[in-house]
Amino acid sequence: MLVALVGGAVSSTAFNPSPINQPLVVGPGSSLVPPKLVAQITVEKLIKLSNLLSANLQQTEPKPQLLLDSHLVLMAQPKKQQQRIQEMVSWLEVFTIYTLVMVSRFSHRWRGLTQYKLLILPTYHHFSGQVWLDFDKAFREHATATNFTDWSNINAQLFSFHSASFPQSTGSGDWKQG
Repeated sequence: MLVALVGGAVSSTAFNPSPINQPLVVGPGSSLVPPKLVAQITVEKLIKLSNLLSANLQQTEPKPQLLLDSHLVLMAQPKKQQQRIQEMVSWLEVFTIYTLVMVSRFSHRWRGLTQYKLLILPTYHHFSGQVWLDFDKAFREHATATNFTDWSNINAQLFSFHSASFPQSTGSGDWKQG
């Protein structure tokens, strides 16, 4: 029996991928992931992960408004400044949404994406600064450019490049591999 999250509901029967041209319901209290973002993620196009932050998903596009002289024009509504990922909690939010979108279409990707998340967490604890965020961006760019889909395997050269010049943090816990 396969248990899957499809369109926001748990299904314990056969896995039925959600269409990429529909928004994805993430869960209670969360915004819908727009169809455009769902499509970009499921075809593995590089996206700005910050687009998946709840505050950024709630922003609306300008809507046409009718003026007095009966001409239809686009009135640009002031757009809120887009939120950025600056701390681990925000990254965990967006990467979890990214994973839900990806596995709603490709259930076999769950394990690799989860293992990748479990690599980023000790990187965050082990290094000072935003090594974890820089590595994540570089890894996703590399994965997109090379059609790399097994996110459970670290790219050691890329990781070394991004972590070599940063001191280890003085936080608790030792870096353990394996």
